[in-house]
Amino acid sequence: MKKLTNVFLCLILLLSIFQSANVTAATELEQSKHYLINDDFENQQIGSLPDGYLYSASVEGVTEETSAVYTDQIPADSTGNTSAKGLRVFDNDSGASKRARTIVTKPFAPQEGSFGVELDMMEPKAVGNSYPLRIEDKENGKTAFIIEISGSSIGYRGSDGTFKAFTFEGKNIPLEGNSWYHLKLLVDMNDQSVEMYINDDYIGNFPFYEAVTSLNSVEAQTAGSSVGDILWDNLNVYVEPTDSPKALTAISGDKIVELNWNAAKGASSYTIKRSTSDGGPYETIAKDITETRYVDKDVMNNQIYYYVVSAVNAVGESQHSNQVSVTPTEIPNPPSAPTGLTATSRNSQIDLTWDKFGESKSILFVGTGIAADEKTIAHLEGKGFSVTFKKDNEVTSDDAANYDLVFIGESSGSGYIGKKFINSKVPVIYAEPYVLDDVYLSSATSGTFGSYENQTSIQIKTSHHPLAAGLQGTVKVYSQAGSMNFGKPSDEAIIIATAANDEEKATIFAYEAGAKNVNGDPVPARQVSTFLFAGQEDALTSEGWKLIDEAVKWALGIDENEAASNVTYNVKRATVNGGPYEVIASNVEGTSYRDTGLDNNRNYFYVLSAENIGGESENSLEVKAIPSAPLQSPTELSATSSDNRITLNWKAVDGATSYEIKRSKIKGRNYETVKSDVKETTYTDTGLTNGEEYYYVISANSETAKSANSEPLRAIAKSKNGVPDVPVNLKAKAGDSQVTLQWDEVNGADSYIVKRSTYKEGEYKVIASNIPLTSFQDVGLANGETYDYVISAVNENGEGFDSEPIAVTPAKVLIVAKEGASYRTVQEAINAVPDNSTKRHVIYIKNGEYREKITIPKTKSNLSLVGESKEETVLVYQDNANTPGPDGNPLGTSKSSSMFIYANDFIAKNITIQNDSGQGTGQAVAAYVQGDRAYFENVRFLGYQDTLYTHQSRQYYQGCYIEGDVDFIFGPATAVFNDCQIHSKRDGSMITAASTPQESEFGYVFMNSTITSDEGIEGVRLGRPWRPYSAVSYINTKMDSSIAPDGWDNWSNEANEKTARYSEFNSSGPGANSKARDPWSKQLTPEEANQYTIQNILKGNDGWDPTRVGIIPVTEISAPIITLDQSDSIVNKSSFTISGKVDKEAKVVINEKEISLRQDNSFKVNLDLVKGENHIAIKAIDSKGNVGIKVIKVVYDPIKPAITLDSLKAEKKGNHYNTAYNPFPISGKVSEAGSIQINGEKIKLADDFTFTSHVRLKPGMNTVTITAIDLAGNQSKPVTIKLVPKGHAVEEGPVKIVKSEAINANTVEITFNSKLKSFDPTDLELQTATNDWADLNPGLKSTLTIEDVSTRVNKDNQTVAIFKTKEAFNQDGTVPSQKTEDPFHIPYLNAPYYTGNRENDIKQADYLVSWQMDHGGWYKNMEDKYNRQWDGKEPKSEMYTPEAGELGVIDNNATTNEILFLALMYKETGDSRYKDSVLKGIRYLLEAQYETGGWPQAYPARGNYSDYVTYNDNAMIRVMNVLTMVANKEYPFNTDVVNDSLVNQINASLDLGLDYILKSQIKVNGKLTAWCAQHDPKTYEPKEARSYEHPSISGSESVGVVQYLMSLPNQTDDVKAAINGALTWFEEAKLEGVKYVSGDPAGIYFYQDESVNTWYRFYEIGTNKPIFSGRDGVIKHNILEIEQERRDGYRWAGEWPQKLLNIAATTGYYENRVFVNVVGQRSKNAAGETFSLGELHRIEANFSQAK
Repeated sequence: MKKLTNVFLCLILLLSIFQSANVTAATELEQSKHYLINDDFENQQIGSLPDGYLYSASVEGVTEETSAVYTDQIPADSTGNTSAKGLRVFDNDSGASKRARTIVTKPFAPQEGSFGVELDMMEPKAVGNSYPLRIEDKENGKTAFIIEISGSSIGYRGSDGTFKAFTFEGKNIPLEGNSWYHLKLLVDMNDQSVEMYINDDYIGNFPFYEAVTSLNSVEAQTAGSSVGDILWDNLNVYVEPTDSPKALTAISGDKIVELNWNAAKGASSYTIKRSTSDGGPYETIAKDITETRYVDKDVMNNQIYYYVVSAVNAVGESQHSNQVSVTPTEIPNPPSAPTGLTATSRNSQIDLTWDKFGESKSILFVGTGIAADEKTIAHLEGKGFSVTFKKDNEVTSDDAANYDLVFIGESSGSGYIGKKFINSKVPVIYAEPYVLDDVYLSSATSGTFGSYENQTSIQIKTSHHPLAAGLQGTVKVYSQAGSMNFGKPSDEAIIIATAANDEEKATIFAYEAGAKNVNGDPVPARQVSTFLFAGQEDALTSEGWKLIDEAVKWALGIDENEAASNVTYNVKRATVNGGPYEVIASNVEGTSYRDTGLDNNRNYFYVLSAENIGGESENSLEVKAIPSAPLQSPTELSATSSDNRITLNWKAVDGATSYEIKRSKIKGRNYETVKSDVKETTYTDTGLTNGEEYYYVISANSETAKSANSEPLRAIAKSKNGVPDVPVNLKAKAGDSQVTLQWDEVNGADSYIVKRSTYKEGEYKVIASNIPLTSFQDVGLANGETYDYVISAVNENGEGFDSEPIAVTPAKVLIVAKEGASYRTVQEAINAVPDNSTKRHVIYIKNGEYREKITIPKTKSNLSLVGESKEETVLVYQDNANTPGPDGNPLGTSKSSSMFIYANDFIAKNITIQNDSGQGTGQAVAAYVQGDRAYFENVRFLGYQDTLYTHQSRQYYQGCYIEGDVDFIFGPATAVFNDCQIHSKRDGSMITAASTPQESEFGYVFMNSTITSDEGIEGVRLGRPWRPYSAVSYINTKMDSSIAPDGWDNWSNEANEKTARYSEFNSSGPGANSKARDPWSKQLTPEEANQYTIQNILKGNDGWDPTRVGIIPVTEISAPIITLDQSDSIVNKSSFTISGKVDKEAKVVINEKEISLRQDNSFKVNLDLVKGENHIAIKAIDSKGNVGIKVIKVVYDPIKPAITLDSLKAEKKGNHYNTAYNPFPISGKVSEAGSIQINGEKIKLADDFTFTSHVRLKPGMNTVTITAIDLAGNQSKPVTIKLVPKGHAVEEGPVKIVKSEAINANTVEITFNSKLKSFDPTDLELQTATNDWADLNPGLKSTLTIEDVSTRVNKDNQTVAIFKTKEAFNQDGTVPSQKTEDPFHIPYLNAPYYTGNRENDIKQADYLVSWQMDHGGWYKNMEDKYNRQWDGKEPKSEMYTPEAGELGVIDNNATTNEILFLALMYKETGDSRYKDSVLKGIRYLLEAQYETGGWPQAYPARGNYSDYVTYNDNAMIRVMNVLTMVANKEYPFNTDVVNDSLVNQINASLDLGLDYILKSQIKVNGKLTAWCAQHDPKTYEPKEARSYEHPSISGSESVGVVQYLMSLPNQTDDVKAAINGALTWFEEAKLEGVKYVSGDPAGIYFYQDESVNTWYRFYEIGTNKPIFSGRDGVIKHNILEIEQERRDGYRWAGEWPQKLLNIAATTGYYENRVFVNVVGQRSKNAAGETFSLGELHRIEANFSQAK
């Protein structure tokens, strides 16, 4: 290897000399590409190593049998390469030779600027851990970029050391065997990044693997352990011409000039030239300058100098930069004083920050306040800008003058923005495309501006412009497809980028101040249109954000100031106000400084000055700060609950003067301050919702210090009804198919209820009630499933609220033991577990040493290892990094591990994992943890160097012990170590070596833990950064004296100090020394420490909370299970037999008395009972102390029930009663629960033990016997009564109409439920419905003329009234319609188009015809445009797709409104243009219908929720109603606009629509309910729309569907079932006596109001819970849990179904129907009863009954 290195250095030297000669020969204007390598291998001899290529192997001793590099033929079976020859990097396996990586290296002249690498590569088969291309600095042993194969994917090695797959269009890019791939890498040394292309597709911009200053070779390496070749072809390394430097600036001082400029892309160095004449000639005064700053000290004062700068690379020298002139002078020209100095106090530290010199900029952000706006604002604030938000409907033109930039977010409404900022003198960025035409930045022609859907990338057109952010080609700006803004600017605009697949759509363009817009007007300031569409922020790539940043910078002119003078800062400190100040830091280059080693509780005063070669500025304004140690967090937090309030109490904190109360609905996250400056140690929180759970934390404050939050406390407010408190301290044990629960006794509770749910589902079902004990055993469970349990307490006042849930996972364990078990090794048991299981499997390992190398593959998800004891169950192996592997090569660090955990959701408990390779043997990993959501509890990790390798995942360690001596916790994971002991084994130990990815918010977090060490150990460091951005935090950690005072180590690299994120909070013990800690580490503020909760750190994208991981079995033996032959009983005997069986040998105790078991473990015992409740508790205790529990309740009730009858509706006559009622009503009450029998017929009792029944009497004497039987079987004394019915006896209650029929055209017969003693015809009116069905108000009026009334008695002894009418009934029972043609009242026409002024109405009709799109549809909400003629250019729709053009819609009454009005105008004018337009619109509706029958919101297809079948806004139902009017030729369609063919088409369409309605009705548990606002056109499933509109049952849109169904004639059984199902659901879903106030200023929204019923807009399917949601799309069940903008900006509830329910309960469908209405009460029956006023009865047709 030494010889190879010497060869490599010689080659580099020769290349450098050759390259230098080339540069000297280059001319200033030479612009050709310069090749450093240009090899196609076609002229190379087969089998030879080409000149200049270096071969090596990773180990010595390999032969050509296994490793070689040579020219070879391109394999004939490979695809994608037509060349004949290429370079083969050969890698094979042979028993006679060692295995090794084959390495080929090709050096080139060292490069310090930008250059390109292009290569065709192929692997005959994809081999993991191979490196097809590496870009190297061989001289210094560094690597800039590594392309790697992992599995079957191609990717790169990230700066955190982990593999990261390349993706394209959201999917990993596979490496397919025998396929050639063209790789193109644009290497940028300035940005330390690579722009990557594969097969000419832009993949992304990626950071270097490690920082380098020069690069000089490309390389390939085959895999280390697997076998497989790599082939190269067409290798090119080249340098492209460099740009000229931009934005050259100069400042002067005393005989000194400083030049600054922007970096030129592709430059490797710069040449400085000077002249004393304007325009030259210039003298070269400096060459090979690699920085973008130069100081010229060879100048004289008072002399004007002119400077230019050129850029140089391998191609040659660029053209000159802009010229600057400057005059040195003795008079200083210092910068202005710094601004924005602020101070943050920490423990012994103070952080200072200030504005960057010359860049304190303010932005006015305009939008609606949605989450997308907030994300963009947060990003801009993170860049140092001061951002102010204003709503689009509130902002004014004048607001712009107060800011440096206006940013119009895409959420803004174009109607609100309009031309507000067209004349703004400050720059404007538009991310709202529909404003572009208003302000003339884009053409207004349809399709030339708007939003372009399903896009991920843009195409850079002007790469040299600052707005291109240094990017070129196709740039992926979204990781997931979404909408993108676009426009078509004027010729004077600069088009930076277009849509990737449509160059006509400019996605980024800009106007310089003074450039003319499309209207020919000069813009007053810079204006930019950018691509970002609201809601795409989460999908925005780093390149996307880079483009947004550059838009802001360019608009503000910051790009021109980037080459500002080299300003440094001087930090000055005093201990008294106003100074004198001491300089504590000078030449500070950034905009922040941490002052450390300070005395806590002391006043410090700071000022800041700026300095450049022009001198030092004046001091900034002074700031004051007081460092302080944090107060201790409050403890002993407790809560008492009452009606809508919770009272908190806690223990006083030493030094605290006040407290702050915070509350959240989520444990560990999102706490909001409820009250601050609380002086007492108690606080009552009011205005709460009873039954809602709240989590509280308290923090303490003093004048100078604060504490972090206390531990959270769960509390629930409850009403003053005397129910018990919430059970606490719920614990559980899991076993085989069983769970045992235990909880603390609740004061005042009589019993408990146990409820169970599927994990995290939240829908609990009662599985046991009347539990008298504080324990319960649940059996018969599914092993491997996780269940949630809650407990509630019960007393005579009712049930209290549920406890906090506990998660438990029963499981049957596999046992591993050295002897006597199914498995002798741990790996055997792991292999036996099913792959990819969704159920948890538990392996129980008995005590012993298991010396085996254990692997838990990725396929073994949901696996748990449980040891018999932490100390005695030891999994151990002895490999280290130098141990030879199977291939003879050293294993390396990763493969040295004793245990590999690749599977997700792994759990380990009560076990030791060890590597006993020994101290000083090098890296020796005990556990390699890669699987996500890994959980360790009470586990010991033993080793020395690199004990625990936490790979890139989320991991939780609870109560663990971890020891080692060097970097013994290392890797990129986000991991929490809670209540752990971290133990150092040698002097100078490094506890952690984190390689946290830059994008990870947290890395390692140690909480409430202890750091210990072997006796005498010292100099231990808390961590050192394995990679840049390493993140480690210690929270509330006790540290022994082994910890070095400075605390941390930078791994001998000062650059790490700039990126490492090391912090502590509230450390204690001898090793805690905040004052002496390294100044690049941080003492967290309490506010910062509050973010370090388990739930927040590990939440990820799935909300993982390891404190809620299911409890699993931790022993091999489960508790005994008791089976009883009896259950809860009520008996009437004092003796009770209890019998049953135990599933294994155990001691059985009944009511604390041990009983004997039979040989089969069964038992039978007779117990004496006491009167009342008897609780029988049966416990079975096995030899391990496991307890099985069963409890039954037996009530001994020997007392007979008593019957009390209500007063009889009869007259007493001797020994019997005479009654006018038949059937005879009997009612009364029984003294206790049970049943009642009347003449042997069983009658059900009500909950209050009352009963009501009717007995049919025969003529003459009737005997009625009533007997009660209670639940214990006791029978009452019978009650007997004798009854005689009168001759004219009638039913109890008012006279009722049982039937009303038109028996012929002019005769109506009305039948009553009894014979009337007297009948007055004026008690009844025949009333006709006069209103349309759309009104849901029948408008009943007496329109019929009654010519005669008579009566008769039918065979059932019922009176029948016969009404003769003048007007005739139709044979279907309707009467001829009396409707008039009223153009002002046309059903479903909602737009105010018609005025009655013929001239105006014709104009309006003409306007609508001009706006109709070619497909026949119209767009919505365009009334402001529809009052004028279309101008031939502007869009007719705000929806557009490139495939279909402009889209029409049917929601918001669109298209149907226009069809109705134009049909009216055709009827009134006969103008055929209107007829043609109507027919075109009708054809549009018919064409838009799906084959399944539904109508989408928009047509043609848009590609989002608009394509779903849309009931929202009654869109589809309105279409069907209008089409029904057309088919029936109803006014205004009663013209020749409709022919029979069209009618047939429409009727077929309506039948299909009805079919879709019936099939899309949502069923819950087999029961029909209602509809969602939108449904899938094929599957009929409910679907989502906007982010806050989820799949649900709609309380609003369903009303229109039911109303339509009710209007149908000749209803089928399916239609009737659909109507009844929906009406029943409306009744079940209503909020009775509740009123909703939309946008309630009081913020309450729902009020008690007995006069009103309310329905939610969205109901959760299956639970009928309300759904509320913010723009983040997270479902909430309480409106107060979403943001105010959505609470007030959307109608979440209403009274929509009420009118429909009223109609359904009274008239039903009423159009053209006649009803009998009771208006008087003069008629009487034999019992003196009369009619009920207001009773309605619809007259049906029954002409066959005519007499």
